[in-house]
Amino acid sequence: MDDLLQESLENEEVQKILQNVEDIGYYDQEQIYLFRNSVLEHYSQNKSELKQIHDKLNKYKYIDGLDELHLGRYIRWFKKEDDLIRLNNGGFIIDISLKNDINIVCKNNMNRIFNLNFNECIIFQKITLQEELVMNVIKCLKESE
Repeated sequence: MDDLLQESLENEEVQKILQNVEDIGYYDQEQIYLFRNSVLEHYSQNKSELKQIHDKLNKYKYIDGLDELHLGRYIRWFKKEDDLIRLNNGGFIIDISLKNDINIVCKNNMNRIFNLNFNECIIFQKITLQEELVMNVIKCLKESE
């Protein structure tokens, strides 16, 4: 398997993709953890609460801008105004409305459709298998350097 990975990494097209990996928004697992941690620490100083939330958001990345949201992806969030971080169960993004404000239309596992205001929430999006694969390749590359 290591030979296959090495051969793939030596491929010119793969090299071009990996050279531009940061430009297209891929980060390694450590960077995702650090981004998520800095956001969570801003909203909570309770260490046990932070640990519990980190465990729940293990396979999620912090969403900083609207361009990072993708239709069909699963998100979780909490409201910025809350005194305590109350992480919502989440839902799948089915639409993004830009009428008066930025509203994200979601559907949960119970088929309930609801809106949330992008500017009032801290949002985390589930990492896909493809993103995990790219992160693992980045990790392997960094370790081989």
